[in-house]
Amino acid sequence: MRQTAPLLAALLLAAGAATAQPIAFTDVTVIDVEEGVAKPGRTVVVSGDRITSVGPSGEVEVPPGATVVDGRGRFLIPGLWDMHAHTSSIPITRDVFFPLFVANGVTGIRNMSSDCFGSEQPDCIWEVFADPLPSVYEFKAWREEIEAGTLVGPRVVAGSAQLDGPGDEGSTPFQPGTPEHAREHARLLKARGVDLAKVYNFIPRDAYLAFADEANRIGLPFAGHVPEGVRASEASELGQRSIEHAAWGNVAEECSAREDEVRRRLRAELESDEPEIMPVWLEMIESHDAAKCAGVYETLVRNGTWITPTLFAGERLPGEIGFDWRNDPRLRYLPREEREYWVDDEDEFDSLQDDPRASEVARFERAVTLAQHRAGVPLLAGSDAGSTGVFAGFGLHDELVVLVAIGLTEAEALRTATLEPARYLDAVDTQGTVDVGKVADLVLLSADPLEDIANAQRIEAVVTRGRLFDRAALDELLADVERAARKE
Repeated sequence: MRQTAPLLAALLLAAGAATAQPIAFTDVTVIDVEEGVAKPGRTVVVSGDRITSVGPSGEVEVPPGATVVDGRGRFLIPGLWDMHAHTSSIPITRDVFFPLFVANGVTGIRNMSSDCFGSEQPDCIWEVFADPLPSVYEFKAWREEIEAGTLVGPRVVAGSAQLDGPGDEGSTPFQPGTPEHAREHARLLKARGVDLAKVYNFIPRDAYLAFADEANRIGLPFAGHVPEGVRASEASELGQRSIEHAAWGNVAEECSAREDEVRRRLRAELESDEPEIMPVWLEMIESHDAAKCAGVYETLVRNGTWITPTLFAGERLPGEIGFDWRNDPRLRYLPREEREYWVDDEDEFDSLQDDPRASEVARFERAVTLAQHRAGVPLLAGSDAGSTGVFAGFGLHDELVVLVAIGLTEAEALRTATLEPARYLDAVDTQGTVDVGKVADLVLLSADPLEDIANAQRIEAVVTRGRLFDRAALDELLADVERAARKE
């Protein structure tokens, strides 16, 4: 059941941020992400917040007074989407994360935690941050500022805080553990105006079933993890729009030849004071049944359920891919509070970081993601930005590089951040390709991303909502972020 068309209608309202005069990219190579081909010698005209002309340069008239961008030797792609992002405290989100996304050509994000609304949600309270995390009302206000051109930021699909079952005080409408409270929670989220609900690991099975039923009834999309008591195929049948984190979205459990045993062991470890997760993961890997998994993938394909692999986020820890965020030059864009959060978050995973078998888990997740892709399961590029080692904006490019490394072509990887998000959002009429009538979210590159996906990082200009940021403006954005990071 698809519930997203009204959402995109809201996201695409107003063109207040658009440049007053038209923009013309002349003699540029347009990357057709749907066909996976480069089309040289094109002129693309933007008027307001829409693409109004695309065609051979000799056939497209450049409007009088247009800002002309010389596209010779350059490549134009649709604006990128990060379909699994997290933000931070209110000032860090506004002054650091938002401009970092735009500076990296990420003109849209699906924020998987956008509505922290009080002490009823302990997972939204972080002592490391002096300022509160934003609620959906902040995101709505920011959306208006971005559309008016007074704030630089991406389009935001605003997800709820995670729906993860009852807290220490038992089931409540804020942390539901019963079917009745789950239905009430769905109505609460709908009334608050979130764009989707994020389901998580520990909501009880009967509460999840009730939540899914109520969400479908009232038109509230839901996505996220698959709860421990639910199969991935069941979640797909119940209308969950996407499953996050490839193998570990409860897919590996269902694909195990010893499914009941690994589920029992995993639940026991998760409820333990000192959980030992690695042995259970390794049992899932050893007992993986490809034939059984094929049936799971058939269900996902039939129901149009997306997978967001977030591979880079799963491999970012030292010892897995040799990446040490503490020595990354991009740290200059990270405020002190965010660094402290990363350190705290990393400390929780010390045993996994140090385990020599972690690389086996990473290889398995890569293999499962490629199998999902080959089975026709649609993939969404998501960085898990905001988690340890994943820098806002930059992280999406890190994810695209990993997707190509596992076996996707450059064109296929690029689609996971352009056309597939448009399909997920039921917005192919307005998003996802460089075509007439589409919103003017564009990225100009100095090299061909179809030859090397890393070329998607060679950004010369970004257009978001028809507003042009050339390289000098993007560099100034980054300088502003660096100053804000030092101040926070």
